[in-house]
Amino acid sequence: MVNYFRYTILLLLLAGFFVVRAQNHNIDSLIELVKTAPDDTNKVKMLNNIGWDISYENLEIGLDYAMQGYNLTKKLHYDRYYSSICGTVAAILADQGQYDNAIRYYHEGINKALKYHNYEDLGDLHTGMASMYQKREEFRQSLAENLAALEAFRKSSRETAIYAVYNNMGSVYEQMNKLDSALYYLNICYDYNLKKGREGKLVYNCINLADIYYAQKNLPKAMALSEQAVEIGRRLKISYVLAPALMQKAQCMAAEKKYQEAIPYFEEALSMSKTSGEIDMLKNATWHLSDSYRNISNYEKAYEYLQEYEVYKDSMFNIENNKQIRLMEAKFENGKKQKEIELLHEKTKAQELKSEKNRLFLSIAIISVVGLLIIAFVLYSRNLLRKKANAKLEIVNREIQLQKELVEHKNKEITDSIYYAKRIQKALLTSDNYIRRHLPEFFVTYMPKDIVSGDFYWAIHANSRFYIMAADCTGHGVPGAMMSMLCINFLNEIITERHITEPEAILNQLRKDVIRALNPEDSTEESQDGMDCTLIAMDLTRKHLDYSAANNSFYILRNGNIIVCRADKMPVGKSPREHEPFKQYEQTLEPGDFIIMLTDGYADQFGGTHGKKFKYKQLEELLISHAHLAPAELKALLESTITSWRGNLEQVDDITVIGIKV
Repeated sequence: MVNYFRYTILLLLLAGFFVVRAQNHNIDSLIELVKTAPDDTNKVKMLNNIGWDISYENLEIGLDYAMQGYNLTKKLHYDRYYSSICGTVAAILADQGQYDNAIRYYHEGINKALKYHNYEDLGDLHTGMASMYQKREEFRQSLAENLAALEAFRKSSRETAIYAVYNNMGSVYEQMNKLDSALYYLNICYDYNLKKGREGKLVYNCINLADIYYAQKNLPKAMALSEQAVEIGRRLKISYVLAPALMQKAQCMAAEKKYQEAIPYFEEALSMSKTSGEIDMLKNATWHLSDSYRNISNYEKAYEYLQEYEVYKDSMFNIENNKQIRLMEAKFENGKKQKEIELLHEKTKAQELKSEKNRLFLSIAIISVVGLLIIAFVLYSRNLLRKKANAKLEIVNREIQLQKELVEHKNKEITDSIYYAKRIQKALLTSDNYIRRHLPEFFVTYMPKDIVSGDFYWAIHANSRFYIMAADCTGHGVPGAMMSMLCINFLNEIITERHITEPEAILNQLRKDVIRALNPEDSTEESQDGMDCTLIAMDLTRKHLDYSAANNSFYILRNGNIIVCRADKMPVGKSPREHEPFKQYEQTLEPGDFIIMLTDGYADQFGGTHGKKFKYKQLEELLISHAHLAPAELKALLESTITSWRGNLEQVDDITVIGIKV
């Protein structure tokens, strides 16, 4: 998959080269000016600008100026600029491959940005953090940072930055093999760039989406998007995206067994990749060329490309090494300007020694590549004597082994990702300790069908009342969990930031937010997702309860009887009744009342001697007959009863039950 962030940085670096040339006079003037400038806030900004601009040509010198600005910021206690200078230092360290140090400075900047509500810097810092974690393949942390960036950019109303984060999240989800989630975010970004006519960004969306549709075996969509990417790349002359676009188009043809038509596109992608030095693309192109020639019975060509594939596979020059080589080549091309900058710098001697080491490393690298190519040629010459049948068998065996390793790796990634999602969701649910501070006698039974859940419970104390919700989002597992996280975020914002306090008004606003989030303007598909829920607001001092409910009633157990508190017959989400407001109801509480809030999961479980549903009637009888129990005892009874009822049958839905003793 094309990493949008990665190619954006590449574009910025290329543009930065020409910008620096055009602005050399300004940089030189700043360098001279900063030498005699007093230690004040203006000097901090000058050092920051010099560090950022010079880093395009020399990362070491750029980092030195940025660190001078960082140290002066701390000395002056210039806290409002602290987050910006930390971001510059972290970005340069990241370009050097010092990810751990970069993350440390990103953390410092984030803390200061939060303190001063600097949401623009906060969004940029979280985006940088997300990129670091993605490069280290720590995808769960990358998603968390992207979500934080998204929240910050929304608060700062930076529209283009919001959609850039959506694209980055789609990139991470595809690397995690969560293709549905990747499609969701990438389509949002695609629609936005298409509407705004931002073809330079749209081409990356096309490549990313085509990659996913190809993985899902949706070849018509994958082909259409890859052709769109090739057309834009050729028209705008964006050469470094043509290779992956050509590869995608050729792979679609090969998947349709049009091997003869696919080969020229594979070969063009291979030629472009040899110019750019992208090892992954070289490996991918040679492998597909070998397979295509094998399928048209040209075994000599198939074996030739297989041997070339082995060279790239075993090469010591991975992606990071290629990046370093290109960096050293750029330094060599700009040697004259480099020397002019170094004459102004106190570390001239150290920089010259480092340049010598870099040139030596480049020479060793080139010699190593030549050596590997010579070895590959010798092996190829010898292996031409082997029979074509053996060549064909070798190709098939290697393909089987590669597929086996890929499946094992992907399975492990999927399992690890889901368990991490469980920890994230658990952290978002209101803790028992928080609820206990306001409701001494309560219980929560929370039993997800899968590792993560579409059910959630949420509580907050505000405006002298205690709010608590039990909710069932559309679906279960990972899609349901994503909905639950979205709704929890909206609930916190509605009450704490918008100061909406009445249950019916809260549900009305929540419905608007959910529909708007799942159906952005000009979206090509309409989402019907939402949730059923019960939201109550209790004033235990006055023994009074207000509530609103969406397709989800609840109970009050009182003196051996059960009071069924009805719900409005519509969800919190898109529906035929979405323009009707929710109603608000009230109940007077009495000492000893037992409030039972729940989702439909408990009553819908199959089991018993005939494999039927448990149903609400049986649940109500169970609650009435055991209303005298303490909350902890009733919780244990409910859990053991439903477990026994299911027996060996699989749990069919998420289960949530909340009990509150008045």
